[in-house]
Amino acid sequence: MSSTYNTTPAPARRTELLLVGALLLLAGTLRMGWPAATEFKADEARLYALALDAATGAGLPLRGIGTSVGFPNFPLSVWLYALPLWVWPHPYSAVLFTGALNTLAVAACWWLARRVWGAEAALLAALLYAASPWAIIYSRKLWAQNLLPLFVMGWAASGLLAFWEQRRSWLAAHIVLLAAALQLHYSGAALALPTLCALALSYKTFDRRALLLGAGLSLGLMLPFFVYLATNPAVWSAPAAFSQPAQLDAKALQYTALIASGADIHALAGAEAVGAFQQRMPLAAWLPWLSGALLCAAFAAAWLHPTRPRSLLWWLAGWWLAPLVLFTWHATDVFPHYFITTLPAPFLLAGAALGSWLAAAPARMRSLAWSGCAAVAALQIIAWASLLQFVSVTSTPGGFGTPAGMQLAAVTSAKALARSAQLPEILVVSDGADPLTAEDAAVFDAWLRGSAHRLVNGTANAVRPANGAVVLVTGNAAPAQELYAGWAVQTQRVPLRAGAGFITVYALPAGSSDRAALQPFAEPRTLANGVTLLGLQRIAADLQWRIVWQTGAPGNQDFHFFNHLLLADGTRVAQADAAAFSALQWRAADEVHSFFAASSADAAAITQLRVGMYTYPDLANVPVVDALSNPQTDAATSAWPQAITP
Repeated sequence: MSSTYNTTPAPARRTELLLVGALLLLAGTLRMGWPAATEFKADEARLYALALDAATGAGLPLRGIGTSVGFPNFPLSVWLYALPLWVWPHPYSAVLFTGALNTLAVAACWWLARRVWGAEAALLAALLYAASPWAIIYSRKLWAQNLLPLFVMGWAASGLLAFWEQRRSWLAAHIVLLAAALQLHYSGAALALPTLCALALSYKTFDRRALLLGAGLSLGLMLPFFVYLATNPAVWSAPAAFSQPAQLDAKALQYTALIASGADIHALAGAEAVGAFQQRMPLAAWLPWLSGALLCAAFAAAWLHPTRPRSLLWWLAGWWLAPLVLFTWHATDVFPHYFITTLPAPFLLAGAALGSWLAAAPARMRSLAWSGCAAVAALQIIAWASLLQFVSVTSTPGGFGTPAGMQLAAVTSAKALARSAQLPEILVVSDGADPLTAEDAAVFDAWLRGSAHRLVNGTANAVRPANGAVVLVTGNAAPAQELYAGWAVQTQRVPLRAGAGFITVYALPAGSSDRAALQPFAEPRTLANGVTLLGLQRIAADLQWRIVWQTGAPGNQDFHFFNHLLLADGTRVAQADAAAFSALQWRAADEVHSFFAASSADAAAITQLRVGMYTYPDLANVPVVDALSNPQTDAATSAWPQAITP
């Protein structure tokens, strides 16, 4: 392939360097500024936890977090995020690392365009990339695919050196960077299409040894993940989405245009709040048309004033459109972030085309063109800044998540209260207790790494430690929150965004709750696993109740409760089973309040409740034992309260 480049006239070197520095400062500010305003949700928290394990020596993960189709990711993103976390083990460290790599991607965009088409084309490409709303959005949080742009730019730059400058040894780096992009996100596979095209066009001249070296290094980088797959065959059965019928639609075309033009950034406001944002920033609806018109003008300029090397422009176009080819016919759901790999191809194309056209344009036209590009970039930045401010203070269900700064404020409040009240641990009470399935559990488990804490599903349990605790309760933890409010001796509220309520932090003293209102269980009431059933209480007019019990010794066995509601003659008319508070998190003398509900046409005639436990998933009953640990029966019994006690 030809290496003859068409360079545009360069401004004075000092002026150029000042402009490049200003652009990188702008790009870095937009990508790394205000880290407290980033979102930190389940995927981010799980990736952070794995990377922190790698950074602290707790273990080198052989896989990344799971994908939307159930198949695990490669571990490369975990290893990369371990680098900043080794220096500063805090979520903001990973957020700033992401922004820094994406700022370097802007610098790499400038370098590539400068090398091929000259200073003016490079400045144009870098300006459009630095100000691109989706490029900014996808560089501001801890997310595996947000690491892609720098590696994609490395892939493109090494392709330029290997195929167009005939520096054939760079082919090895090109192949390794292609493999790295694939490992960061499976959408990186799209980059293989332009690579294969370049190899086909240069099949007589490319270095076979460099190709084999790159392939060998890539396989070596992938080997740990392959070991994981070989030793965990069950993961192959997880991605049920692969069995879905393939479909042909225009989503890929829509998302390709969206990423390039900055369209639909209002989607981050969520369906409920999008109208309010659009009223605040009506200009955002026009920006895609302005930026789209600018890109169309650039491509028209390329057509009217040919830009060279032509083959490189076609290759850049292939890079931009490769994900469109890959995802137009698809068997899994397609999302906008699958098209991060297109960045910054459209801006390089626009910079090259406009730069070549401006080289022959009169001074007045050059000034007008630069003013137009700068105006579009400024308006995009204003729209993005308005969106950031909006989602930082307004609840956006289904859109942008709770800003990390607000989560950190709640965690800081909980830690400070634990220190001042000399309480030994923090309980996180939300709508789940498993970080692998519950978002709030994953998020606060990550924020509290290094601090003594436990996770409680407040929709199922309220745990009262014998030695007291600080309790951080999210807004989705009913009915446990009512109990914690009654037990607390100190309460703090951390406000969230408008319409999202607050996170409540309670201080619980040592001791137990008042058991006078409980209907006690008859002896024997201790189970073989050490659990003691203390009593029950009806909590609503229908069949809703809570069982109060004391934990046994912790272990790794899962237990479930069964509740049998009986008539006077022993007939069972209703049953409620549910998972018990995890035995992994039991502590000595914990008092647990577990909530149950059932329905029955004979509710008014119920006279007795039988409660027991069984192991899960093997469904083996845990016997009730006497004082000498001899098995007596399979359940403890209590009279069913006919009245609701407060």
